[in-house]
Amino acid sequence: MIRQPDFVTEDLFQQTIEHVRMKKKHLPVQLAKYERLSDGLFTDEMHHGSYDDEPATFSIMEKYCEENGLIRIDKRHKEIYISDVRKTVAEK
Repeated sequence: MIRQPDFVTEDLFQQTIEHVRMKKKHLPVQLAKYERLSDGLFTDEMHHGSYDDEPATFSIMEKYCEENGLIRIDKRHKEIYISDVRKTVAEK
């Protein structure tokens, strides 16, 4: 899942998929999909480093919610990876 700017529409997404399909025939572009999600109000935080350090990142978000009168309705979360975890050293 990769968050896109507002100007990215489903039409633009389809055009891009076709462009990639023609230039990069080996890529499985048929697996990509365009979705609009509406999760309501949320917090997000860029986590850098090892998975072992994730609790500190969650604590930052919890503190923000407490300071701003926000209440989490559950503990589910989404993770968006911007690098390949199999190829990136843990410190990054």
